Amino acid sequence: MRIERARKKMVDTVIFSKGIRQNLIDDGWVTPNTYCNSFEKVTNISAVYLLMLAEKLTADESLIAYVGMSKKLLNRVSNHNILPQLRELDYFVSTWFKPVDVSDLRGVEQFYIEKFNPPWNIIGKKRGII
Repeated sequence: MRIERARKKMVDTVIFSKGIRQNLIDDGWVTPNTYCNSFEKVTNISAVYLLMLAEKLTADESLIAYVGMSKKLLNRVSNHNILPQLRELDYFVSTWFKPVDVSDLRGVEQFYIEKFNPPWNIIGKKRGII
């Protein structure tokens, strides 16, 4: 199973769990993916967003792969340069976002990068879970 191999290669601080979706909902995150009760349409608002991978068959385990920010969310997530890479991994890719005032974007993004340690945020490290 790819997630098992990937998990073995990840550092301990990466959140790779069954409960991450509920934690995101409890923290005010929403998703345009209709399978979730925390649905909200993506528009061109300022927000912090994340791209999450989940097993296709059960979606039991999830990994936050990338955290970013945008002043125009719809433009950014619909054309994100890492989406093709994530879709090649044979996982379900979902987008989550949290509306944030423009003046707070950088700080909120940094907080969630530090919290989730997503493998596709590459400052000072190799991108991905390979």
